[in-house]
Amino acid sequence: MPPCKTRHRSHAMKIKPLTIAIHAAITAMSMQVIADQGPSTATAPYLQPIAPQVEFTSILTTGDVVGGYKMGGIPDGLGAYDNDDGTFTVLMNHEIFANAAGPLGVVRAHGGKGAYVSEWVIDKNTLQVISGADLMHTVLQLDATNHWTAVPATGTLGQTSSFARFCSADLPDRRAFFNNATRKGTKQRIFMNGEESGPTYQRGVAHVATGPDKGTSYVLPWAVADNAAWENLLANPYSGDRTVVIGNADGGTNGIYVYVGNKARSGNDVEKAGLVGGNLYRVAVSGNLPETRAADAGLGLALNSRGNYQGTFTLIAGADTTNAASTKFLRPEDGAWDRKNHNRYFFVTTDTMDAAKDGNLNSDIPAGQIGRTRLWALEFTDSSQPELGGTIEMLLDGTSAKGDYQMFDNIAVNENGALIMQEDVGNNQHNGKIWKFNPKTGAMTKLAGFDPALFGDIGVASAITKDEESSGVIDITAILDREDDRTYNLLVAQNHAASGDPETLEVGQLLLMSSKAPRHDDGEGHDKGSDHDEDGDDHR
Repeated sequence: MPPCKTRHRSHAMKIKPLTIAIHAAITAMSMQVIADQGPSTATAPYLQPIAPQVEFTSILTTGDVVGGYKMGGIPDGLGAYDNDDGTFTVLMNHEIFANAAGPLGVVRAHGGKGAYVSEWVIDKNTLQVISGADLMHTVLQLDATNHWTAVPATGTLGQTSSFARFCSADLPDRRAFFNNATRKGTKQRIFMNGEESGPTYQRGVAHVATGPDKGTSYVLPWAVADNAAWENLLANPYSGDRTVVIGNADGGTNGIYVYVGNKARSGNDVEKAGLVGGNLYRVAVSGNLPETRAADAGLGLALNSRGNYQGTFTLIAGADTTNAASTKFLRPEDGAWDRKNHNRYFFVTTDTMDAAKDGNLNSDIPAGQIGRTRLWALEFTDSSQPELGGTIEMLLDGTSAKGDYQMFDNIAVNENGALIMQEDVGNNQHNGKIWKFNPKTGAMTKLAGFDPALFGDIGVASAITKDEESSGVIDITAILDREDDRTYNLLVAQNHAASGDPETLEVGQLLLMSSKAPRHDDGEGHDKGSDHDEDGDDHR
């Protein structure tokens, strides 16, 4: 520090600016601590930034109570919408699992145990949680006479109102279920998810989240396919009078399913949305071979001008439970429709851990084990006519060429076109990370990871557990509407340590991740239709 040149000033005069500066620094540090921890939880964020300009705020942690309602365990897939009153609503899956006797947990508002959906109202500015409640109150299914009837509370496992493992989720844009031009469909919000615990628990469900039918959950007849374990069900917002939903089966057939229905002006909300009475298809990559860890994924793909492997696909009718005519992938997990190119659907395959990516230092990975978690894109000729098929492109090949990423599970497409991808490394020393992928340039950025003091890393012991994952990421930048140069993602962290509470089973946390990033130039830059929704839509 340069010497002071104002020696003629009094000692008090010299010390006052220093005192003010110290006080300001302490205040700034205190504000940073407060910013990291929301007003409704006493627990600091489980996740920490790796890239510059990334910040986390913990909003809720398992066991926190708001208005008498407890934040449950194993939070997973999310949806959010703006309440237009300074608050927003968050819908949250809870991935409660089952044992041989049936789903665990406690009896929820809908009369069953196991997996459920909670609903939270949060202040946009302070992130204070105002209220919480169960979303599900009634569960219906079609009977043999094609009438909606209550799902029984008791009976055969997998056929009662007790569910197992709701994983990823989708709260589709309103346009997915309502065509403003023809007025067909419903304007009510419908939250989509499914059970990922086949073959016993494998039902896809549509939960009405707004309107007179709010709280009613409909088991979708086409999403009770044999030999499928649903990771997610994702509806295309650009299909007009048709309704197009892609289902990823992480287990069983390991297939990519496409449901095609038609919107209507009458019926209940799921009927008007076109979620009933349509046809189910499977994606079949030309050659009908299973995905392998070969460079071309064993699918007979060829290199394109971008240096990526590419081929063509068709849709075959039916569930194809034996994979006789459609493609079995290496564990397809989450997916997302592109916001820039409305015919493109991204999905990831998880596969398994790769020893070389962890420097062959991870003792939880067998020596020499090869894993090829990949990012794929299905480009439909016309997403409103998916029966026409299209092209499939491998955007990330699973090698270490673009980073040491492992076992992608959940993804989202931000409003700027960038993909956020989350690892699920499955009770492994490898510390679970969050990545950003730019589909225009192919660039990968490692954004964040778990606090290694709590969750460990390769060669670093964990204080709580090495079994952690982040999940449920969605973009809520437009909902928060802060008019700054940051992108805001809502997500959850799963801490798979036992909670000791039979209601929650394990621990988890709801967080906000913000990152300094351009809003509109991370994506492909060839918008094939406006993302504006005249009905004021929000995001998955």
